[in-house]
Parts: sequence; C-alpha cells; structure tokens
Amino acid sequence: VTATTAWGQYGLYGAPQPIDLSRSDPQPGMPWGSQIASSSPLPSPTGTGVAPPSSPVWGAPLPPTGPGPGDMVRPVGESQGVAPPEVPQADQPASPTLVDQMLQESAPSGHACGPVPLPGYAFGGAAARCDPAVWYAYGSGLAMGRNGANRLWTTYETNAPENQLMNTQDIGMPWHGGWEVGLGRLLGCGTWALEASYWGLASVDGSTSSRSVFSGPVSTPLIVSNIQFGTDPGDPGTIIYGTDLFDNAAVHLLRRRNEVHNIEINLIRNRLFGGYRGLGCNWSMGIRFFRFEEALTFTSLAGDYDWDDDGGAWYAVLNDRVQNNLLGFQVGCDVNWDLGRRVVVYMTPSVGIYGNQINHDFQLYRGDGVVAVPDPDSGVTDTYPVSNSETALSFLTQVDVGLNWAFDDAWEALIGYRVVFVTGVALADHQIPTYVVDIPEIADIDMNGDLVYHGAYVGVVCRF
Repeated sequence: VTATTAWGQYGLYGAPQPIDLSRSDPQPGMPWGSQIASSSPLPSPTGTGVAPPSSPVWGAPLPPTGPGPGDMVRPVGESQGVAPPEVPQADQPASPTLVDQMLQESAPSGHACGPVPLPGYAFGGAAARCDPAVWYAYGSGLAMGRNGANRLWTTYETNAPENQLMNTQDIGMPWHGGWEVGLGRLLGCGTWALEASYWGLASVDGSTSSRSVFSGPVSTPLIVSNIQFGTDPGDPGTIIYGTDLFDNAAVHLLRRRNEVHNIEINLIRNRLFGGYRGLGCNWSMGIRFFRFEEALTFTSLAGDYDWDDDGGAWYAVLNDRVQNNLLGFQVGCDVNWDLGRRVVVYMTPSVGIYGNQINHDFQLYRGDGVVAVPDPDSGVTDTYPVSNSETALSFLTQVDVGLNWAFDDAWEALIGYRVVFVTGVALADHQIPTYVVDIPEIADIDMNGDLVYHGAYVGVVCRF
C-alpha cells in the first residue's frame, strides 16, 4: 500500500499532466476545428480533406464555434481570399514537474552508459567519468616475505646438549619476487564487473648450516637410532644406523623451499555506497584457488667423510614436503577515498572459507639413493617414503592498502602493501616427529598451522 501510494504521488503514472493540444497552421478550404493537432495537410482516405491527427491524440477535436478564417467577411476593396496564416509562436518551456526532477537526478551523464569508475586495484575509482571503454587489465610486480613456523631444533654440540646450535627458524628466507596480472570486463554500464586475476611468488630457497665452533662435532636431538640406512659399502656385513650419519657429524645443513600461486574469479558491484567523490565502497564475491607448497630438507654428513665418498653413502637426507590446495568462496569490499587530482587511496579486505586438500610426502635416504628402513626391533612395519593426503577447513583473509593515480585517461599507476593470512594449513616443520621411526605419526598430517605473507606491489592499469 505504501509503495503504491508513493508511486501514485511521484511515479511515472498517477501524476496529472496538461493535455497537449498541438497548434497547427490553418489550411485553406478546411474547417477550423479539423486542423487541431495537424502539422501538414494530408489527403484523407475518404476524400474529405481532413488531415489525420498527429500522435498522441488526447481527445476528439473541439467543434467550431464560429466562422472559419476562410469565411470571414472582408471590408469593401479587400480581397475575399483566405487570411494569411499566422506565424506559429515557439512553445515556452514548461516548469519541470517533480517526476522530471527525479528522473533528471537519476539519469546518467555523458555517454549513454553513464559514469564508469576507474579501477582502484580491482575496481576502485580514481575518478568518475563516462568512458566507452569496457575492458581493463593490470599487472604488477610483488616482493613478499612470510612468517616463520614453530621452530624445530635439529642440531646441538656433541657432548654438550645444552648448547643448541640450529633450528628451522634459522633458515634465512629472502623475500619472494613475484608478479600479478588481471583482466576485467565492465557490465551493466559500469555497475558490475567480472574479473579474473592471478598472482604468484616464484620458487625460492633458503638454507643454513651448522658446524661446531668448538673442537667437537655436532649431533641431532631427533631420535634416529632405530633406523637403518643399508650397509657399509666397504664392509657389506656392517649395518649403517641413523646415529652413524646424524650424530657426531661433520656438518648439518637445513634448506627450505616455498612456492605460492593464487587464482581468483570475482563478480564486483560498483558503489555499494558513496559517490564518485569522497568516500565510496564497492563489494565483491567470487571463488579463489590458493596453493602453498613447502619443502624442508635436513642433511647430515658423517664425521671424517667427504660428500662424494663411496658415491655419497656417508650423508643422509631427510626431506619433508607439504602442499596445501585451498579452494573456496570469498567476499570482499573496496573502500576508497578520492583525494582529488585523480588520486585515490583504497583498502580492499576480503575473507573466505575454503576446503584445503593437503598432500604430504616424507623421504629418508642416503646420498647414494639407498632408502632407510625401520629397524626390525622397533616393531614398526611401515616403510619410507611416507605419503598421505587429508582435507582440512581453512580460512584466508587478504588486505590490500594502496594508492591509485590516474595519470592518463586510459592509464593508472598503483602502489600498495598486501597482507595474506591463512589458517588451517600444514607446514613442513610440523610434520617431523621427535622419533623419526614413528611412521604412523608421520602419516597423520598436522594441519593446524598458520601462514602469513606480506609485502609490497607496484603496477599499472590499462583501460580499453
């Protein structure tokens, strides 16, 4: 009832308007009343000489109330011909009605498609303008680093276990270099946009090593005594145990490799609130695929040996690799503030819920390729390598804060800072048990880790 009443007052119907009785020039030989709403004489289908009315017709023409111009009596001496037609006067513009004002305020300006915002990073807005360009693409360079996992101690000084020398947090991980590309299509005259994007960080390695700064060698707090690494190449009857390779060692090495890939497809709604000046907000929703892969390698060289002795038989490698594959739904927004001079600052938070398919591989072998096995006395019947997959529930939040400068009608520059926070992920450091022979524990993936990536980006946007 309320809506009907409102439309009756202000809508496109129900508001009274004056009847339009268009005036026409008099035509000779035609009755006066038949010339209403006619701009030019047209032959009548019935031969009456009456011109058909022009559209719209609001009602029947009024009947003549007196003699027409052609029947008027002229004074003596003047011609009894038809009076000269009157020069039509230009219609004066009518005062705008409330309906006209409402339609004028809501109508787009410029091109028929109306104002189209400039993309902020995904769809922000440096300035409102009308532009027939419906595509936009962007590219940027990234430099990002990550937080560290819970440390796993791997090395202490032999005969002095209180002197812990190395853990997994000691691995120096440089910031990843990467790139980002995106392509978007404006829909609904700039009201919506559909965008696909990719960003990734190149595979990067970090490593560290530890040797005793004193006279003694190094050992590991990890328990490897119940693991066999084949036999001595020079004495096939002698079994090499884990303690022969990891304890009293000449050197311990740690190495880490990380790799990140991110793909998104988002539907973006322009201007949830705000105008094209000052504060504005867009919102988005879509799907995201995020992959984080990590490999952690712990290598030990037995004392009094070199790396290539007996084909590498005297060093051991523990390699642990995890791959997190997140796929899910996300929502986000783009809050932006126009500073003028085609410069905008923006913040684009997004949050999503994901299913995380985790793949885990654990390997333990000698440098010459001999694979380790549990000692029969340990009671463990499983063997290396260990591979397993599990699914976890993960959450991912990304926040971009930056500045957009539209230095040209078709080009913009971007600079900003990004933070990505992921929960419910598996990290390589968390998969190595204290008792390395405990294969069932290795197969049970620990997936309660957190991951934080953060860093800067610089890029450009092109509209076409």
